[in-house]
Amino acid sequence: MFTNIDACHLRLDDFISLTNNAIQTSGLGSTTNLSPPPNPSTTAKMPRTLRSNKVYPDYTPSSGANNVTINQRYELIDENPIPKGLLSKVIDDCHLEFIDVGARSDEDPNDPERNNHAILRFTFLRELTKDTPYAPSATRGVILDLEGELAYDENTSEGVLRMRTFRYAGAHQDALRQLRLRVVSGSKLGDVINIIRDSRMILCYFDAAASTNYLTGCRDFVSQLIYQLHRNAFLNLPTGPDIPGYPGSTTVAQSFNWRYNRTIANVASPVVYAVFNPVYVHVPVPGINYTGTRRVII
Repeated sequence: MFTNIDACHLRLDDFISLTNNAIQTSGLGSTTNLSPPPNPSTTAKMPRTLRSNKVYPDYTPSSGANNVTINQRYELIDENPIPKGLLSKVIDDCHLEFIDVGARSDEDPNDPERNNHAILRFTFLRELTKDTPYAPSATRGVILDLEGELAYDENTSEGVLRMRTFRYAGAHQDALRQLRLRVVSGSKLGDVINIIRDSRMILCYFDAAASTNYLTGCRDFVSQLIYQLHRNAFLNLPTGPDIPGYPGSTTVAQSFNWRYNRTIANVASPVVYAVFNPVYVHVPVPGINYTGTRRVII
């Protein structure tokens, strides 16, 4: 059951040239068309279908003291324990990435217009040099990904925030755009987990009413997460005079206003609200163009 909250409506301006130029020239990072890097092979336990209808292997976290040899997945639900070895890892880099999750057209898988999904990728200061009980050798970092699960009702789909280890170098193999976010020196993965839990960002669900064939709300969730990481001194991003107090000035905020494609021009796309739990204090971020009415889980 849900209740409506007055939405924040911002005027949708044409930021194509401004955004592309700002991201390409900003010291915060770069955005480019990215070719897929090699992805290390893993042993699949059980297939699972994500919001893009793609099937990926399912990784079960290990128990006990046995070392693991495949990538691991952890769910950030309530107080689910995260291994101390992971929590203590120092973070060197953080990237906002917009992932290609399939064609817009149900009939044409080669449709140049693509659906996007926003994630955050955290790279460790030092990769693992041996297998451990919580991650395999050569692990370079973790990805935070709000994934769609079962339908909650006709307008909403459950979301689960998952953390997955990765061993590849560079951007995600399906990344259409990436933006580097500066991390405060010495920050650890445990700081990220504490900020998420202390700010009460989870549970968070997807809006399924805005479209008949895909879920929306990941951009709202990830932009709120960036705000919380900046507010709690994990990210060290400059603020601009045009948007006081928000990380990266307009560059970071406006990057959420687009649906990215690989072979054709990007498309202006207002951000649909995620469905947060009622105790989370949602912050309308200046520079982001929102659409619709914000709802909360009750």
